[in-house]
Amino acid sequence: MSKKNLLSLIKPPSCKKPKSPSPLPQARIRRLAENISEILKTHQSWDEVLETQFAQDPEIAVSDVLDRIRDVKLGLMLFIWAFRRNDGSANASTYSALLKILARSSEFQEIESVLKTMKSENKTPSREAFDALIIAFSRAGSAEKAHELYSVVKETHRCLPSIIASNSLLSALIAYGQIHIACQGQERTWDKFRRAT
Repeated sequence: MSKKNLLSLIKPPSCKKPKSPSPLPQARIRRLAENISEILKTHQSWDEVLETQFAQDPEIAVSDVLDRIRDVKLGLMLFIWAFRRNDGSANASTYSALLKILARSSEFQEIESVLKTMKSENKTPSREAFDALIIAFSRAGSAEKAHELYSVVKETHRCLPSIIASNSLLSALIAYGQIHIACQGQERTWDKFRRAT
């Protein structure tokens, strides 16, 4: 067996993002996100203004904008607006973008609430949202929750979380004395490798 084939067996299954036929220019999305952030901060009746903003560039989805908002309060305001529209704007991508904002801000109660809502609506977070959650829970010392989410990624997306998320989990497991769980994961990886060779 060649070295290249051997190395390909070690790599975890990757989740490839589906490529859109014509990706939107990031500058347009960034500009709209900045405009919307400013509107949410300064306008009292921002509902109609948001409708106008999104109507001017209908190719840009709410989730694209939500992905670029860093302030958790503004992100929640935009998500609630999308949810109230009842036009499909609050889809799995929008929920996933909200989860990423909440993870960056370590808003764990809200994360749990969003995950519960998504489950009841039969919506699955994106792999990137799971990565953000695993990292956030790992850094907060909640290795068990991070490990639970790691397992969910493997089940739902049929691949492993990113290397950064996996390493965060591994570090948390070791730091909090759960070495046996970390070793089990490593054993399974090596077992797959041994069977393949």
